[in-house]
Amino acid sequence: MPVGSNGYRNGSNGHGPEKPTPLSRAKQRRRVWMRGRLLRKSVARGKQARRSFRRHLLVVFVCVMLTSVLSTFAVGAGTVYGAYAYFSRDLPNVESLGRRQLFQSTFIYDRHGELLYELYDPDGGRRLWVPVEEMPQHLIDATVATEDPKFWDNPGVDPGAIVRALYNNYMKGGITSGASTLTQQLVKNSLFPPKERYEQSYLRKAREAILAYRVSEMYSKERILEMYLNEVYYGNNTYGIGAAAMGYFKKHPRDLTLAEASLLAGLPQAPNDYDPLVNLELARRRQQYVLDRMVTNDFITEEVAETTIREPIRLNTDQTQRLKAPHWVWYVRDLIEQRYGREKLYAGGLHVYTSLDLRLNEQVEQIAREQIEKLKAANASNAAVVVIDPKSGEILAMVGSIDYWNREIEGEVNMATSERQPGSSIKPFTYVTAFERGFVPSAGIPDIRMCFSQGRGMPQWCPQNFDFRFPGNLTIRTALAPSRNIPAVLALQEVGVPTMLDTSHRMGITSLADPNRYGLAVTLGGGEVRLVDETFAYAIFANNGLQIGAPVPATERRSGMREYEPVAILRMTDSRGNVIEEYRTPPPKRVVSAASAYMITSILSDDEARSPTYGRNSMLNLPIPAAAKTGTTDDYRDGWTVGYSPDLVVGVWTGNTNNAPMKNVSGSTGAGWIWRNVMIEVSKSLGIAPRGFDVPSEVETRNVCGRQDLAVRGQEARCWLGPQSAQPRPGAAPGQPNQSQPPDQPAPGLPPGATEQPAPPAVPRQQIAPPSEPPAAPAPSPVERPAPTIPGLPGFPGGQPGLPFGGG
Repeated sequence: MPVGSNGYRNGSNGHGPEKPTPLSRAKQRRRVWMRGRLLRKSVARGKQARRSFRRHLLVVFVCVMLTSVLSTFAVGAGTVYGAYAYFSRDLPNVESLGRRQLFQSTFIYDRHGELLYELYDPDGGRRLWVPVEEMPQHLIDATVATEDPKFWDNPGVDPGAIVRALYNNYMKGGITSGASTLTQQLVKNSLFPPKERYEQSYLRKAREAILAYRVSEMYSKERILEMYLNEVYYGNNTYGIGAAAMGYFKKHPRDLTLAEASLLAGLPQAPNDYDPLVNLELARRRQQYVLDRMVTNDFITEEVAETTIREPIRLNTDQTQRLKAPHWVWYVRDLIEQRYGREKLYAGGLHVYTSLDLRLNEQVEQIAREQIEKLKAANASNAAVVVIDPKSGEILAMVGSIDYWNREIEGEVNMATSERQPGSSIKPFTYVTAFERGFVPSAGIPDIRMCFSQGRGMPQWCPQNFDFRFPGNLTIRTALAPSRNIPAVLALQEVGVPTMLDTSHRMGITSLADPNRYGLAVTLGGGEVRLVDETFAYAIFANNGLQIGAPVPATERRSGMREYEPVAILRMTDSRGNVIEEYRTPPPKRVVSAASAYMITSILSDDEARSPTYGRNSMLNLPIPAAAKTGTTDDYRDGWTVGYSPDLVVGVWTGNTNNAPMKNVSGSTGAGWIWRNVMIEVSKSLGIAPRGFDVPSEVETRNVCGRQDLAVRGQEARCWLGPQSAQPRPGAAPGQPNQSQPPDQPAPGLPPGATEQPAPPAVPRQQIAPPSEPPAAPAPSPVERPAPTIPGLPGFPGGQPGLPFGGG
């Protein structure tokens, strides 16, 4: 028999169609079958009917052979056609085979196309659909030669093989041979329910034969082969040749060698027995059988078979799939399942390209890990970081913990999406609400001892500053920048809790949903928010009041809540490449005025104004223009720093997942250093050129409220926020202390239910700039010391342990 130079018969190289010659019997049979199929479509309807009648008789013959074994069936049927009708009743519709949606794995990638994880149903398995056109010819030949040599000629069943199987079963006294064709195997795996699929009976074999014949009549051989090769089980939780090739060899089926294809072709008969990862020697013996069958059926020569069996098999022995950016993968998984359902997630064959930059994410995680390592002695074990591009709303990095696999710190919990108390990092939402009502950064606001009524039968609430000092009258700038507590409470009292929460929700906060639950303490962090939400909300400050992100789906929209959300998915396609979802930056949504947002930025970037708390040139003062706010909760359980440049927003949380307190680790000394390093290093990695914040056209600097500061062009400013009794005397600047009131006398005209509180013992004020590097374990400092836990907070009847003190 003529052989090509490469050992394949008829000049074939094993990839693509072989050249037709009279000596390729298998290919000749295949082409004869194709010509016959075309001829059948062109003949008259009468001839088709006669041929169909003969084919039916063939199947009926098979049924009769089976019924002869079970006389009760034969008697019940009565006639040949009665037997056919008996076995045909309640059969599945073979048309559903072509419409059937096979479960397929979902693949999640980073923004550069790097695979992060393959998601598959643990109760199903892994599958990657591969069109028959992308399968190498030697894989098809190996499969046909092994499973069904007469595949290209038979009508879905092989009567001769059935007769031989019946004889063998009769001689051995039971069902030991099934004689299933490739089409019958497809029918069994795809159309029968599991209970019937594994049933060993002549009734099931007869029904299988009838269905196989019908499938062969309805679908082309190529289509049947495609469905079979994408359906059959290859062991190790892999279904279909796509998953098998990736699982065993880490390559697409189109790249399989003959040696690899012949090894895989031998697995479906007994995938557990022939598992090459467990028993390679037995799998190689099975491979030899496959190659022998290929020689017998004229697909390859003996020389090629001998050469192939000597080729080494390099298996992918590491079957543990590496999970990259695990918190992010589960975050995206939950988004898809929530919006498209579990079936789509685990069976849709989705390819999900996300906004995450894996290299950047690893860089950020390393920065967080190094800082937490320095704070171990202070009982700080964990951190979370979120990085967002404010101009697109895309999440570039999400580190949910410093080590996902560390059970001691409960590293599997995503602290970037967990609700925690934010401390003073929530204060900007109170002040931006005040700016929306006409106040300006130079507006006066008192920082005096005050107590607030919580209602009948409840003790008064007397909030403290972190340094236990009350300097008197300040401005909003000199109150927010160093994070004074009393002014923040008075500002919230002025604008109202519902209004402040409405602003927070529209900016991106998804928690704090019931305003009736929260009192004035919410401005000090007396509620819980998610780091990813607060970071996204701060992006509005970076964008001068504009929100940019993915539109919240209509089914998830809530009245009064954000209309855009952080972007996680850039593009999602199905297994055929059809686009299901694609992010295109929508028109920005105005949430707060540009002037109000810029005033917040101006304050949070004012190193001079925050120096009373943080010292000059603190960790918040970057070599690039940036604004930031810290937050620390009572007993140092949570430390936050959230800040931004015009082109980058970074949010950081530090603490312990189990809510254990840290030892004197504030938002600045813990999260602050991580924020600083992430801002600097990520800006370098992304090539972000330093630039200043854009000043809105409606903002001007002029003499307003007795000071040179920011104001809205052409708008009269509101210059006092607080009790009238504490307002400066005429001619005094708002930020100067009011000496007209005796220090130890109750001030008249305080807000309803508010009284001044006697002064506590003075605490020496320390103004020490932080070191250039963070200390390994910060020593206690009166500058950032929390007030004692205060029972009976506003909005928390009966008291709420763990009140955030709101300091830096």
